[in-house]
Amino acid sequence: DYVKRHATTPELQRAALAALTFKCTVLWTQLDALYFAYVAPGMVPPDAWQPGEGLARGRG
Repeated sequence: DYVKRHATTPELQRAALAALTFKCTVLWTQLDALYFAYVAPGMVPPDAWQPGEGLARGRG
């Protein structure tokens, strides 16, 4: 909807496409890094959150 309303010229449409492409690249890179750290091979960086740490206790 934003692109339809604001990217009214080919130049603005190309800029919007480039921004969305960059955003998707960043998000996929973050997912890859999280997978590498916590799934396979499971190499969690020093001082990073460890699964099971800092979980909220039951309320009530």
